[in-house]
Amino acid sequence: MRVNASTPLLLTVAGLLLVSCNRQSDSFAPQIVITSPASDTVTPRSNLVIKGYAWDDKGVMKLVLNGSTDLLAKGALSAQRGRKIVRFEIPADSLSGGKVSYELRAVDSGKRSATREIEVTVDSVLPKLTIDSVDSQTNSVAVSGTATDNQKVSRIAVNGEPLNVSPASKVEFYTVIPRSRRATITFIVKDGVGNALTRAIAMPLAPIIAPTLAPASTPLVIGRPPR
Repeated sequence: MRVNASTPLLLTVAGLLLVSCNRQSDSFAPQIVITSPASDTVTPRSNLVIKGYAWDDKGVMKLVLNGSTDLLAKGALSAQRGRKIVRFEIPADSLSGGKVSYELRAVDSGKRSATREIEVTVDSVLPKLTIDSVDSQTNSVAVSGTATDNQKVSRIAVNGEPLNVSPASKVEFYTVIPRSRRATITFIVKDGVGNALTRAIAMPLAPIIAPTLAPASTPLVIGRPPR
């Protein structure tokens, strides 16, 4: 068999074209899906866990957290390196308050990458309650007040009975409580993430109503008629 001198060159060119075609065929960038928590979520807990998965048609080779740590390089997730679907759970136990951002970057075998950012706010601040007035009546007590929160007041209950309020950062309320043998009136105010404030005030005494006296009658004088 006679081999042409240009055969190695042709094979080299063909190989480069094949590699080039393979690289061009990987036009699909990795995808990152966060299943929990939702972005811009607010939580009262600092031991939050970020859950989700990254997937790619060729395989996920890197999953980089905050631009520095490759979660697939070592540790619990390293066994998933190169898989088309990589599932992850990242403890975010360093959260201490305020808004914190986490960035995840997935890289496939063709060096294509995609980035996903999630923002989490830790809210550990209790709502506040101001009692504006207490009107003691014979059979009931009328109370008005204001509840506030750094996020939103979601619920106000008085002696276990929820009031009809619309969630807002400031909620004014008025309620009439029937008198009972309870010694206190208990208020519970909750915000949107479950932080709760409980406050109790003494049940005011019923007003004392003085008895109504009948008007004195004009005495009847019996005597002799004038002369």
